[in-house]
Amino acid sequence: MLAFAALPSPAIHAEEEFQTGTVSFRIVNHEGQLTPARIHLSNKEGEPHLAPDCLSWHDHFISTGETTLKLPPDIYRWEIERGPEHEHLAGEVQIETNASAHVNAQINRLPSLTKNGLIDEHWYSGDLHVHRPVSEIKPLMDAEDLNFATVIEWWNAPAKNSRPATTTTYEFSDHRLYSTMAGEDEREGGALLYFNLEQPLDLSVKNREYPSPMVFLEEARAEKQNVWIDVEKTFWWDVPLWAALADPDSIGIAHNHMHRSGVLDSEAWGKSRDRDRYPGPRGNGQWTQEIYYHLLNCGFRIPPSAGSASGVLPNPVGHNRVYVQLGGQSFAKETWFNALRQGKCFVTNGPLLRVKANGEWPGADLDLENAERVTFDIALTSRTPVSRIEIIQNGKIVDSIPCDHSISQTFKHTIGLENRGWFLVRAIGTAAHTYQFASTAPWFVGSPKQGPYLDPDSAKFFVDWVNERIERVKLHLPDRDQESSVLEYHLRAKSFWEQRLQIAQEEPKQRTRTLQAIGYTDSISLMLELKRLFESQSRGSLPNQTPGSAIAANHTSTGEFDEVINFTEEQLINRAIRRVYLAHSTQEIEEALAPLVWLEFSINPESRVKIQSTKDRVRFRQGVPLYRLAKIENTAGITAQLNLSAIDLSTDPPSKVSGFEVAFVERANQPNRLTGGLNEYKIVKATTHQSGLREVRIQGDAGQGTQDLGFRATADVLLETLE
Repeated sequence: MLAFAALPSPAIHAEEEFQTGTVSFRIVNHEGQLTPARIHLSNKEGEPHLAPDCLSWHDHFISTGETTLKLPPDIYRWEIERGPEHEHLAGEVQIETNASAHVNAQINRLPSLTKNGLIDEHWYSGDLHVHRPVSEIKPLMDAEDLNFATVIEWWNAPAKNSRPATTTTYEFSDHRLYSTMAGEDEREGGALLYFNLEQPLDLSVKNREYPSPMVFLEEARAEKQNVWIDVEKTFWWDVPLWAALADPDSIGIAHNHMHRSGVLDSEAWGKSRDRDRYPGPRGNGQWTQEIYYHLLNCGFRIPPSAGSASGVLPNPVGHNRVYVQLGGQSFAKETWFNALRQGKCFVTNGPLLRVKANGEWPGADLDLENAERVTFDIALTSRTPVSRIEIIQNGKIVDSIPCDHSISQTFKHTIGLENRGWFLVRAIGTAAHTYQFASTAPWFVGSPKQGPYLDPDSAKFFVDWVNERIERVKLHLPDRDQESSVLEYHLRAKSFWEQRLQIAQEEPKQRTRTLQAIGYTDSISLMLELKRLFESQSRGSLPNQTPGSAIAANHTSTGEFDEVINFTEEQLINRAIRRVYLAHSTQEIEEALAPLVWLEFSINPESRVKIQSTKDRVRFRQGVPLYRLAKIENTAGITAQLNLSAIDLSTDPPSKVSGFEVAFVERANQPNRLTGGLNEYKIVKATTHQSGLREVRIQGDAGQGTQDLGFRATADVLLETLE
């Protein structure tokens, strides 16, 4: 990220001049109440002036509603803004020596938006890249009408003696909260943002390449399973590496190179664009989106994110933001990230673009047979003109809807889809000095039996990219041990992309056979069923944890705790689904499903059953089902019914447990019997109705009544149940 050297000359603080007059700003809302807002003030030469007693950055300052400052005599242009949901106000004021001038402004929400704006439609905005001091965050968010912010508090510096923070999430109204202790690892390969950690990573590095950023990422994932990894821009050199190996949670397409007043017209430490294809100032943003589309064309399901980097680059806080759709859920950090993970979002640096396709918000899967024609319900609100709305499918513009200059516009639009894959909707602004746009996350069209949409050209794009990156690493690292350590990850990424290209180049029938051979189709069907069962509950159950990884230890209210529960459950399921979509082998599918496996069965050639639990301690919420997987290795090839039961070890003698049920879930068109295959998975449903701790013995058998099938296996498990 380029910092201050890229910025224009600093703003002038008014009190530095000797002969002055004063100007007073008074800003109110439609009810006449004082309202915080951002003010841009410049003289006739275009030099910005800042109020010395107000929070300021680059070319603007924050007013709480009433602000007075001294200025040298001149004619000044002022602009007042409060985020994209409010009007843009502008005018001029003349300052004379020893005289007072007054600017009285009423700033309203844009027409068609309700009193509370998009939160009344269940949309909540967030800026995932804020470098301002924590002490400034509340007034900044109020002035920008921003709902959520992540504050970057650590960067590329050692953190050997850091201590875990006791609190990292702060709510200061019913619709504003921010999260601290976010961090950034930014070096030769680009920038990764880390959220949901309690203390900084120790980013002690030898140079800009060593150690690999994957070392710190793996450390973070080991420390906390619900850490959120955001790839800050799509064109960073290590994007092919991170996509292949890091399983990122989001990726920035409305990023800090796009400013309010212009564009940082370079790819900095990233893969440069072809300037003949993508000339500036819009080219950087167009290149950003093309790379994102290539990722989607290779089967990735990474939701788009947005960040402004205010405090390092010129943007105000919230200039680039991502809106997520919460539906009926309460607003909290966990529910906000949940919705983003599902792709129920749009990103913007201006236009407000809310779209349903066949009645579904972005992120949804649409069955191909029912989605050959897609009807879009589009609501566009923008205080700056939008030239057109484009529908992008599989990286290509398939339709365009012209827009007029109205602030609020709605469209009902239907198109036919000839191919499976994905599509999204974007709005393109008319601004010539920057790339002003909004984009939804994608919808996905197809069937699990067909596998993910794969474009050979997009896969080849990343094969070439990762090869180029490998050569750059060799150039930057003369130390052979360091080179070998870093290249190990890039060579694994190269293998991933070459395998992806190989599958993409296969004919559809051969590709289907390849996917069936590795168990892809059955695994996707299994995971979608598990996700459906989870989503059918209004509350999730507690995640199973390893010792020392307790989650939500600082939460005391039941509501907060429930939302942390939901967040981690959803994260486990969606991460497994994403990894299955990208799998090239049976081993990779097994690795993808492993975090969700609770019980492991093995049936030997003599048909004897053994069972073990992957967790010694399992956590529940009272009365709420826990859904997990059972992995079964069936070397006997039997097709008997597999049964589960439990006994209570706290009684003497042990007896059948009461208030606890465990059983396999009957799946549609699949009887609850073994298939006879060597490996298979089943969904286990467990529910406990008594709070507290108790030890149970899970029993499994593959039927009785024959000589070899009567052997029972057991696994002892400690149940921890919260009321």
